[in-house]
Parts: sequence; structure tokens; C-alpha cells
Amino acid sequence: ILVQENDYVKAGMPLSDGSITPNDILNIKGPSAVQQYLVNEVQEVYRLQGVKINDKHFEVVVRQMMRKVRIIDSGDTIFLED
Repeated sequence: ILVQENDYVKAGMPLSDGSITPNDILNIKGPSAVQQYLVNEVQEVYRLQGVKINDKHFEVVVRQMMRKVRIIDSGDTIFLED
């Protein structure tokens, strides 16, 4: 556990050790925070291997990932019919 009684915490701060789910970051802190998290995590993998890659390359991939959505209820439009 990373926090103690009477500690102040901000929304999205980890309360215990363990992996962070990007979906949780998205729900709590929003799209910008999850995009930054994904870029940092991928960069960390490459940094550990001694490879330097500019963030912009990962930002392009993450931006495309965030553009994909699932329509749950199309309402009364006919444009989303299968």
C-alpha cells in the first residue's frame, strides 16, 4: 500500500503497487492522461534497450488508437446500419 491514514491523494494516484490499467486512467483522468501514459510506457521499453526514439512517433500511434470507438447506441440515424 502506497498511502497511509490521513494522506492526501489526488484522483488517479495509485493507492497500491501493481499495474495500472489504461482504461482506468481514461475513466478517471481523461484522454490526455491516458495518451501520455501510453507514450511513456512504450518509450520506457525502448529506453531499457538503449534505443532512443522521438516521442512524436509513438504519439502518432496513440492518437490513432484513441480515434477508434465503438458505437453502442446509434440513436435514430441510418448512417451506422450494418
